[in-house]
Amino acid sequence: MADARHRVLEIKPCDEITAEALSAHIVPSMLPPDGNETAEKQYLKRQGFKDPRGLKCYSKDSTFPDIYAYFDFADQSSPVNIACTKAFKCYGLDGAQQIMNWDTIRGSCVVLREEPPISFTASSFGASQTEHHATAVQDFSISEMVDTLLFFQDKDARKIALKRDASRTMGSAPGGATPMGMPADFFTSGMYMGPAGERAMHKVGGKDAEECRVCGKSSAMCGGLKHCAVCKAVKYCCAECQRLDWKRHKKESPACNTKAK
Repeated sequence: MADARHRVLEIKPCDEITAEALSAHIVPSMLPPDGNETAEKQYLKRQGFKDPRGLKCYSKDSTFPDIYAYFDFADQSSPVNIACTKAFKCYGLDGAQQIMNWDTIRGSCVVLREEPPISFTASSFGASQTEHHATAVQDFSISEMVDTLLFFQDKDARKIALKRDASRTMGSAPGGATPMGMPADFFTSGMYMGPAGERAMHKVGGKDAEECRVCGKSSAMCGGLKHCAVCKAVKYCCAECQRLDWKRHKKESPACNTKAK
């Protein structure tokens, strides 16, 4: 069943990037239960991986990197895993920061849900530190993984990771406080520096924070919003949200009202 939940999934290479084809190439898998990365890599070597390496990745709707994906970095002969290469290209190997030191995933990808991060605390902003996990870890369903793979096929996963990282990190500043040691104009002229790269703070607090008129999803989460093609006044995350809002929007917008007649 596509909606049954699994701790670990194996995503096999698939030439046809459709929901039906991807579903047929994702199967339940196994890894040691204790969450130890060394043990997980040793297990994968016993399954035939020569050089298992890990990648932190985002699922479609997550605010933190909630997927950890293993692939065989030494595999140069298996078919290219097109879907995984596109969707999981957020960071470097084994958590390497500020660099992209891999190119292509070949063969199967074995994925599990990543532990939520310790909540980003206010300590770096001059307040006391309080640590707690954001949410409980949940297993995957195959349909959720399919949705994630399809979401990233026409997007830059590294750029989305950068935007989500910045929005999450900078959103933890209490009351919009400027981080200690940073200039007063940090949020307007500063630069966010994170594991996926750098981004101007005026974009983090501006363009990336804009929300879909219907569902409220931010630009950072959905990979960019699109204006109404007629009036250019409102923005949506997808065609479905625009369709749901059309009846209301055409009454509000003279340009859209004229076009609808």
